[in-house]
Amino acid sequence: MTADVLWPFLAPLSDRTILALTLYGEARGEPIEGQIAVACVIRNRVTDTRWPDDYRGVCLQPKQFSCWNDGDPTQAAVIRAAQQAMTSQFDPGMLQCVWIAQGIMDGFAGDVTRGSTNYHADSIPTPSWAAPMILTVKKGHHVFYRAT
Repeated sequence: MTADVLWPFLAPLSDRTILALTLYGEARGEPIEGQIAVACVIRNRVTDTRWPDDYRGVCLQPKQFSCWNDGDPTQAAVIRAAQQAMTSQFDPGMLQCVWIAQGIMDGFAGDVTRGSTNYHADSIPTPSWAAPMILTVKKGHHVFYRAT
């Protein structure tokens, strides 16, 4: 099940807000360059035929971004931010994520990940899915990869 089925209050939110919430959940503790890099991965997926062709579909695809996974420790913060988004009450970190999301969607930010479609936190051992991929860059506390 996708997150918007589990949490119906996500349904009226725009693609931009869903992208911003995903950035908030995945990278709110990162420097701005790291947040932009995560947004680039999502945009790269939108333009890659292996994933859905819209931001909402990519962000809410099951098991792709941990902040939307049931039981993930960041999930409560994302749900709280989503509820605030519905009333236009954003915290400063969320406002930055909205700004980045708009820039990514409007094409104002270049791809700082060199075509990456995957990443993981550098605090975990390298996942098995990364073995056949090309490591492209490290930004903040994330390591980015693209297909060979």
